[in-house]
This record gives sequence, C-alpha cells and structure tokens, in this order.
Amino acid sequence: MFKNWMSQISLYKRIQLSFLLLILLPFAVVTFNSYQSIQKNVMQSIEGSNANVLDLISDQLSQLIDSISFSSVYFSNTKDSQLMDSLRVLSESQSFSNYENYYHYGRINYLSSILMIQTTDAEMRLFLLNPSYQLIAGNLEQPVFSEVKDAAFRQAARVDIRNDITLQWFYVKDPEKGSFYYAARVIKDPVNNEHLATMFIGIPQSYFDKLFGIPGGGVLSLYDPEGTKLLSNREGPAPEPDGMIRSETVIPKVGWRLVYETPRSQVAGQITKEFAVSAYTIGGFFLVFLLFSMYLAKSIHTPVLRMRETAKEYVRGNRSVRLPVTGKDEMALLATAFNKTLDDINRLIEQVEQEQEEKRVLELEALFSQIRPHFLLNTLNSIKVKLIMSGDKVHSPMMEALISLLRAYVRSHEPASLAEECKLLDDYLQVMQIRSQFQVEFRLSVPEELAGFRIPRLLLQPIVENAVIHGFALHPEDARVELQARIEDDVLTIAIEDNGRGMTDGKLAELNGKLRHREAGEFASNRGVGLVNIARRLKLSYGPGAELLARHGKTAGCVFVLRIPLQDDNKEEERHV
Repeated sequence: MFKNWMSQISLYKRIQLSFLLLILLPFAVVTFNSYQSIQKNVMQSIEGSNANVLDLISDQLSQLIDSISFSSVYFSNTKDSQLMDSLRVLSESQSFSNYENYYHYGRINYLSSILMIQTTDAEMRLFLLNPSYQLIAGNLEQPVFSEVKDAAFRQAARVDIRNDITLQWFYVKDPEKGSFYYAARVIKDPVNNEHLATMFIGIPQSYFDKLFGIPGGGVLSLYDPEGTKLLSNREGPAPEPDGMIRSETVIPKVGWRLVYETPRSQVAGQITKEFAVSAYTIGGFFLVFLLFSMYLAKSIHTPVLRMRETAKEYVRGNRSVRLPVTGKDEMALLATAFNKTLDDINRLIEQVEQEQEEKRVLELEALFSQIRPHFLLNTLNSIKVKLIMSGDKVHSPMMEALISLLRAYVRSHEPASLAEECKLLDDYLQVMQIRSQFQVEFRLSVPEELAGFRIPRLLLQPIVENAVIHGFALHPEDARVELQARIEDDVLTIAIEDNGRGMTDGKLAELNGKLRHREAGEFASNRGVGLVNIARRLKLSYGPGAELLARHGKTAGCVFVLRIPLQDDNKEEERHV
C-alpha cells in the first residue's frame, strides 16, 4: 500500500518527504540533546578550540589580504612604464577601434589573470574601470568598454579618487547576483597625477560563508577598525556578552577584528555521554535514510536503463520498440516524451525516404532524357540547313519546330518562362499535325505581365499531348486547344481547354482523385510525364497549395486547370517582367 501511494506522488515530493523525516527530524533531536548536555567542565577546551579556529581563519584572511595588496600595488606601480602606457591608452578608449587598443587590453588582461591565479580558490573578481566607469580589463562578465550600470555596485562604490595610497573597502549586497566585499585602489598617472583607472578586487560572500561555516553553535563575526560588523555566520541581534565565551584576534594591515563567541549554555554538561547517545540516534536515522535512498535510486535507475536499452534496440533497426509507461511520476512523463520522440523520428525517416525516392525517380527520368541527345539535334539541324539551302519553305519550319521540341526535352530539368512554354506547345502541335495529318488550332491568351513567369519546363506539354492523343483521336475538322492565364487572389491560374470528345463523369472523378493523391494510373504515360506527374511536379515545386484539376469543357472536351500560389519570389519576379 505504501509503495502504491508513493508511486502516485512526484519524485520531487518523495525527496522532500524523505528530507523532512530523515534529515530534519534527527537534526532537531541531536541539536536538542547537545543543547541540554554541555557542561562547564569543557569551557577551557572550548576556549582553546576557539582560539585555534580564529588563528586558522586569521591566517587565511591575512594571506588573502596580502594577495589583494600585492595585486593593487603591482597595478599602481609607477615604475612600470609599459603598464602606465597601457593604462593611459585604455583610460581614454571607447572601443577596439585599432590594434593598439587591443594590444594594451591584452597586456592588462594577461597581468590581471596572472595575479588572480594565486586567489583561485576564493573566486574573486578583479577588474579595472576607467574614470567613466567603463570596463577596460578583468573578469567581470560584461563586454569590454561597456559601462558598469549595476545599481547596487554604483551606490556602494563611493571611492575617493584623491586617495591613491591605501585600499578603500566597501560592501555590495545583492541577493540576486551575489554579495561582494570590495577593495578599491585609485591608479593615477605619475606624470600629471590624472586619474587613469580604479582597480576593484571583490571577495564573494560565498567565500566568507565557506570560511565561517565552522561546526558548532558559535558566532563568528568580522568587525572593521571602527567596530562596525562586516560579516557574521549568524544573523540576528548581537548576543549578550555575559552569556558567551568570547575569543578575538586582529588581522594585520587592515585592522579587522575577528571575534568568535560561543554560548555558555551549549558547552555545559556531560558532553561525552550525551554525544554518544546522539551519535547512535543519528546513525539509526541515517541507516533508514540509506535504505530509503537505495529504493529511490533504484526507482530512477531502472527506467533509465530501460530507456537506454530501448534506444539501442531502436538504433539496431527495430522502429516499433517503445518504452513501457507506468505510474504518474516524472519518469512516466519522460517515458511518454521519449516514445513521442521515437514516433516523430519514424515520421521524419519515412518522409525523407519518400522524398529521396521521388528525387531518385526524377533524376533517372532526367538521365534517360539526356541519352545521346546532341547527335539527334546536330543531325536534324543539318537536315534543316539543307532544306533551307534547297529552297524548301514548307518542311524547314516543321524541322525547326521538331528541333525546338527536342531541345526542350533535353533541357527538361531547367525552368522556363510561360511564354517559352507556350511557344513549345505551338511547336509540339506543328509536329503532331505532320504526324497525324490533321489541323489543330491553338489559341493563346496570356497577359504580357505573366509572360516571364517561371514554371518547370514541359509542365504544360503533357496536357496538350493528352488532348491530341485522346481528345482528338477521331481527327475532328475543327480541333482547337485554348490556353488562358490569369491571376486571382495571389494564385496563378492556367486553364487549357480542348473541344475533343471529353470523358464521362465517372472517369473525370477518378482522374481528379488520382491527381489529388498522386497515384499513377492509366492516365500516366509510360515515361512518367503524364497528368499525375504534372500534379506531383506542382506539389514538389510550389508546395501543397498547388494543384491540377480537370473538369468538363463549356460545350465539349475537357478543361485542365493549374493553380499555383504566388510565393514572395514569384510575386517579385512577376512585378519585374
């Protein structure tokens, strides 16, 4: 029952519950027992221990102050002419406008990084600001030459630029970005005594928190020479002196006082016996916590292992494998998202495979259409020249139409203008008239502004071919093909109508269904350039909004309508025709 109840709550709440029951509760018990058990017979040992702690912390702070002093003195060293030259250049620069600025910035930044190596464990800030409070070097997380606009920093950093002898200390409290205790040194030009820059070295609050995070119930505080409390490991009002064991030491060079105060009530009693009881208590609780942590770890580790095995199985080619989903916790949500990701990957793979197959077919068609075409073109051109030279004005134009048609087939992979495509249709009808021995009238209605509209080459020819072969199969005397182009609602509409024998309603509905679903059928030619191929080329070239539809003609025959959405590039092209 407990396991079922736990599976209904989130993993985060489980950890919270275990923390409350197994960490805070023993901590409260141990604290209470310790508070009741401290006796006066250990006060001397506590005082000695406090003195040792103060000496250790004082040594660390002294070393840190020495490092800060050395860094500040080094940068304000007026004997280093190269350093002073770099500071002069950067104090008046606003950007990396030339290589000289970048060179001086690199020198200053390199020196600051070298000086920061000895204080890496403190994670201090070291940066230089010019008189306009613009960053010129250091590890401050903002662009070089940008102005420091931190309101908390600007308000606290009240630096006296007349004092270039000693370090000036101030505290910046910022709960969001982190609090720092800064040392500032004013750097002046030794030649004209002008303010070149101000060096800021910041000690993070986290460093003091770590340094002051000593075990026990003592209060460790740091005071400046005026007696103002700078830092403390305990918040709240100052304790009464009579109830505390007080030890203090002075940090050289800065005059800070480090004070360690331990409440007398915490160091009384039979500490050995009571701490033994507390140790057993904590050990028991931690044993339970360990067992419970193992259960939580297993509940997290097992789904992760399943997910890894599922991913390996999927990579090996089993695309149907999925991760089982149980419960309502975060791991269940993760498993659901993981399965959805696999479904999305399957769809993408199928889409890519389909597009690659279509591309392969189109490339094969293009290759087949280019097999030895130049020999035929050269041969036909030679025949045309001989016909012209012999004065044959009847067959030479027909030969020219055949050459133009063959050349279009060779360049089928290149786009063509609407005017070029209409000229190709006229050439095709001339060739078919010679072949079929009957006349076909070709009427054309294309506005001048649409003549240059680019479309795939040979896009319209299969429609006219379908009309000649099927619509005019009985060779009527008044055979006619009409082409009209217009723009309606940002859609280019090209209508090709014939007055042939047409088709039944059933055949027309079947054809439109195949055109919409890109299914090859009896209306597609053997070479794949039929009506279904036109619909497919429209979709590939202009997106899902393009389509090819068929309907009955006004009196007889069929009308094939191509609808092409005008994209931004096509609109621009259409305006500049």
